[in-house]
Amino acid sequence: MKLLKVYISEKDKQGNDFIAKNGSPYSRVAIQTAETGEKWASNNIFNKQSVALYWKIGQDVDINLEENGQYLNWQFIGRELTTTEYIIEKLDTLNKKFDKAFPEISEDEEVLKACDKL
Repeated sequence: MKLLKVYISEKDKQGNDFIAKNGSPYSRVAIQTAETGEKWASNNIFNKQSVALYWKIGQDVDINLEENGQYLNWQFIGRELTTTEYIIEKLDTLNKKFDKAFPEISEDEEVLKACDKL
């Protein structure tokens, strides 16, 4: 789903930190997509390295939407990625596309040696 609006906060409307019943701090990530319309879908994020804390408008994300009474929540499809895992996954995808598009370069030993020096 493409993100049309993103709101990320660590505080409630009164300016208090979000704290779970077990005492753990969390951030709330609320989004709007074409699928949600004017309604906001939200999720509480406890992992400070979550990729969701860095979402931007226009970004495509892999999530499911769930009705929860009057609220709309989103959940990751599969497991939640950290920012490092997300970057590694994207780089791996780009490397595969590059190797497929330019096989003569990806197999050139001089190019590989030059890359190893970077």
